[in-house]
Amino acid sequence: EYTHGQVWRFQHFGTMDNTGNAADSVDSNNDSETNFYEFATGQSPFDATRMSPSMIRNGANLEFTYTRSKAAVLDGVTFTVEWSDTLAGAAWSQTGVNETTVGDDGTLQSIRATLPAGNSGKRFLRLRISNP
Repeated sequence: EYTHGQVWRFQHFGTMDNTGNAADSVDSNNDSETNFYEFATGQSPFDATRMSPSMIRNGANLEFTYTRSKAAVLDGVTFTVEWSDTLAGAAWSQTGVNETTVGDDGTLQSIRATLPAGNSGKRFLRLRISNP
């Protein structure tokens, strides 16, 4: 049985092998997003697109919304929203982050991560995407 990632790789590169231009670590279209990132976020590795999350402040909370591929989730890819008030290496946290699916078209899911805005006057967010 093939993984969804292998099928995606075959559809776009004609091979299921994680090598050459089809390798997960390659940026096929030079948009600063690797093939793995493009697969995980439901993009084409050849279009000049970039994942465009959004963030708004809603009262005492921040709402960070991003898109992920359901195929990637089925393959065990994890999506983790983390925050930091200092950007120091070990200062990233998942504490207080709650995620809700706010859209699902059968292929892509729109996920809203809600977390406290904090008291420092600044809060940085990142989306970490990891292969199993």
